[in-house]
Amino acid sequence: MRTYYFETFCHLPSQLLGRIESRSSRIRSLLASSRACGHQYWLRPLRASLDRGGGPLVGTFGEHEGPIISVAISELSQRVISASSDMTVRMWDLYRGGRSTILVSGFSRCLDMSEDGKTAAISSAETIDVWNLEARTCLFSFPTRAEALALSHSGQLLISGNDAGQLQVWDLSARRLRDTFTPSEARVIDVAISVSGAKAASISEDRFLRIWDLEKGVDLYRVLCYPSRRVALSGDGKRVLCAMNNGVIRGWSTINGISLADLVGHKGAVLAISMNLDGTRAISTGEDRSLRLWNVNTGAPMRVFEGHTKRISATAMGSTERLAISWL
Repeated sequence: MRTYYFETFCHLPSQLLGRIESRSSRIRSLLASSRACGHQYWLRPLRASLDRGGGPLVGTFGEHEGPIISVAISELSQRVISASSDMTVRMWDLYRGGRSTILVSGFSRCLDMSEDGKTAAISSAETIDVWNLEARTCLFSFPTRAEALALSHSGQLLISGNDAGQLQVWDLSARRLRDTFTPSEARVIDVAISVSGAKAASISEDRFLRIWDLEKGVDLYRVLCYPSRRVALSGDGKRVLCAMNNGVIRGWSTINGISLADLVGHKGAVLAISMNLDGTRAISTGEDRSLRLWNVNTGAPMRVFEGHTKRISATAMGSTERLAISWL
């Protein structure tokens, strides 16, 4: 069932007339009464031209006043957190209304959330702040500037990349820096981590994708992947995808380095990508304003979701693959 949220009840007549079209006499009676109950000034659709019920869209959230930079989702807690250029980080409840809570008033470049939705890592100008989302409080901070970060599903391990080319591994239980890797001096663009926290992936401005064994503290291999801006690692750590500026998504096996089938379909740059736990499905967004679901095994598109009016800058896939979040 699709859910819509209205700031005031006076929006209801417009929404009913804009979304429902039926031959049922009872529904027609409802629509007729809706036409008569509008306020003095209101938007009255002449036909049902808005997005219809019964489709994949669950809801629309629109309190940010600028483009979304980063987003994370937890299906278990039904929470979403998002960072925007409007200098706020907000927390949303997926099914309890469209209003959000402002967690941070200030710029954040990147964020992530644990699988249970209880812990979040949010970057600020000079720190990474670790939050208890249930209490809505910042627990502690790491003194580092992050260009990208990723949190393990358990919320106990964090990796971050900075503009000095360093990949840092943080132990949240001990509240300390565990390891630092400096493969080059090029800025780290994006990072990803497996569910167990054993593997990680990073891409940097030196044009390389790197796969890391975090338990041994070594890079397993590197692949030339340019021009690319986003990386996704499957939950089991066995597959990695790179979102390219030319509209192609390239992938490799992290076990043997063999290339996967290219995912081709976006027109323009791929702006964001997320992969499921076993690496068989991925969801991507791009400058073509589409959200695309992929079969990673075959490289074939499974579904294309359209309707955004601007390019989509961020996306996240829930662990059960039932929900995906996309943001302008």
